[in-house]
Amino acid sequence: MDGVRHRDAADTSDGLSVTDKSIIVVGAGLVGAAQALLFAKAGYSVIVVEKNTLRHETESGNQETQTISSRTVALSHRSWQLLSEAGLWPTIDCCAIQTVHVTEQGNFGSVKLDARKLDVEALGFVISNAGFESYLHRCLKSEANIHVIESASVVSVENDNQTAHVVIEQAGICSTLSVSLVVAADGTHSTVRQMLGIESKHRDYEQCAVLANVRTSKSLANSAFERFTRDGPLALLPLASVSEPSRVTGQVADQILSDLDQSRTDQSSQAQLYSMIYTAPSAQAAQLTEMPDQDFLAMVQRKFGGRLGRFENISKRYVADLALTVSMQQVKGRFVLIGNAARTLHPVAGQGMNLALRDVFELVSCVIDHENIDAALAGFEKQRKRDQWWVTSQTDLLARLFGDKPWPLGLPASVLTGCGFVLLDIFEPFKKSFAAANMGRHVPLSSVLRDSVTR
Repeated sequence: MDGVRHRDAADTSDGLSVTDKSIIVVGAGLVGAAQALLFAKAGYSVIVVEKNTLRHETESGNQETQTISSRTVALSHRSWQLLSEAGLWPTIDCCAIQTVHVTEQGNFGSVKLDARKLDVEALGFVISNAGFESYLHRCLKSEANIHVIESASVVSVENDNQTAHVVIEQAGICSTLSVSLVVAADGTHSTVRQMLGIESKHRDYEQCAVLANVRTSKSLANSAFERFTRDGPLALLPLASVSEPSRVTGQVADQILSDLDQSRTDQSSQAQLYSMIYTAPSAQAAQLTEMPDQDFLAMVQRKFGGRLGRFENISKRYVADLALTVSMQQVKGRFVLIGNAARTLHPVAGQGMNLALRDVFELVSCVIDHENIDAALAGFEKQRKRDQWWVTSQTDLLARLFGDKPWPLGLPASVLTGCGFVLLDIFEPFKKSFAAANMGRHVPLSSVLRDSVTR
């Protein structure tokens, strides 16, 4: 490689030390950062390789402007439990989801999930992407067991018996790292996956997602909405109010939501911010990007209805193509794919990040429980197979279910789903089972969490 110098990364002159208990994590996004911190908490020496620089503080400038423009992530009840127990729940504003309303445009039937009836603190939480990542990056910088190599790229990878070799390039210098385990959290188009020669299954939904935050003239406090339209799902997730944020900071479960006043359930006269995910055919992507704000809001209003009053304001819109990408192998030798590198899901049920976090915790737990890394990785694959299959299948089905294509017997999907909504809402055992799966509670907490991770 012309113009590139080489060195042995075990040289500790720059503070980097590679030992028998060293692990490399490629990628410092939400999933990669959480993975690195959990391994560090369990006593491992972790090297994080990140192609960009870590985030710095984002809590500056006008708070209202940031709230209306910030992109978000929805974390399930189980994700909140896992992160809280591990001491990784971010100390930033977030909004608890107390109820979820599921409906279909122009059709009968609906489903309402209520945290109180399910005996949980909240169904989930909505949190700023940038704020959460900034928090995790601060933790990475302060953790003694973690060394972060920023602005670095992976040049090559190799499996060799019980060792994984990674060559990275930073500022024109190539370094070779040899460790017992490498976790690749480098996204949907994973460089590590490609270098390992792992094939992936790809399904193009021929859909795009429009991501933005909107302000409505009315609100139902702490309520989220999933509206299935002819074009695709429309999701609205509540954001913490600028004047009255819901701060959840990872305290003990029975105290964490004590500041939520039950009288807030009647706030229909107050404006509310929502994080919106609007799904439409890919052919409409250019139109949806260029459409004036008021025209776009009017279109969303027609599809959603008037339950939240008028759709008044909208942030900058981001448009992304939607596809299912599933790696044909999650483990190869001493390399493990995690997060979007392993599977990228349709956002219809908001399960991608939550599934990835369960993988993250399970991987650490398996490595802790087994002295042999190979046995640990085999146990990880076996333990996570069912949950991964269920969530992937569920989101794929929902993504393809709602449309204009006829079903068997000539029945449109809308008729069958309408009946399904009615039945699901009537029969509480079915509803509780459905809610538990979407909260991640179908996976026992003890199966993905060990005491050595929560110290």
